[in-house]
Amino acid sequence: MKNIIFIFGLLLLATSAGATTIRYDFENANQMKDWKQLIEPEYPSGKWSIENGELHFTSQGNWCYANLLYIGDDTWKDYELEYRFRIDKTFLPPNCDRSYGVIGSLVHIQSGKEYRAVYTGPHNFDGDGIWEVNYSGTIFGPTLLGNSISASNVLNKPAELKEKVWYKVRVVANENRYEWFIDDQIMWKFDGESPQLAYGALGLYTRNIEASFDDVFIQSQQDVTFVQSRNKLTTLWGEIKTAH
Repeated sequence: MKNIIFIFGLLLLATSAGATTIRYDFENANQMKDWKQLIEPEYPSGKWSIENGELHFTSQGNWCYANLLYIGDDTWKDYELEYRFRIDKTFLPPNCDRSYGVIGSLVHIQSGKEYRAVYTGPHNFDGDGIWEVNYSGTIFGPTLLGNSISASNVLNKPAELKEKVWYKVRVVANENRYEWFIDDQIMWKFDGESPQLAYGALGLYTRNIEASFDDVFIQSQQDVTFVQSRNKLTTLWGEIKTAH
């Protein structure tokens, strides 16, 4: 039988032998207490908020840089992330060196002298109302905002995702092997070349868009991974520092 635990009266952890699930339905704004936004101090950043039972990202005037809302720490590994997303509005600023839209997630986020993570998600919106390419890969660099993405791990597969439509995503991160699904259709598989990409936090990621997220599920078959992190909830499960 599963044990149900409420933290802050909002975060639901369902545990059973060999498995732990964390669920966010964003029905209460206090759920934001468990998440942390990565901010580059010299650039205006967007705003993450909970409204009407959904997690929203809205602009604060600068579209050239990525935005990340994350949870977890370096003790997290071998998990699945599932969530729903909706592209609400896309911006293609002419003064950016990378004028395209991005929405997705990062798994196994690690910080230090440089950031390392695995990125999944659609990108490359050219203004016609359809997101035409899915792009995934590994991120290495001194900062996630203005990152470099390994081109060797790119999947070019038409997704034909549209604005104002909800989609479901599932990402499997098992050691340094990854799978990515949209609406239960496999989009991408990747066997990581580096054993360092086998653990770390996870997050939701945007660039040049406003978006909504809902029904975030995080599940690990290795119960100890998440049990060790429970006592860190009051400190937002770790601190990712921006690197300059």
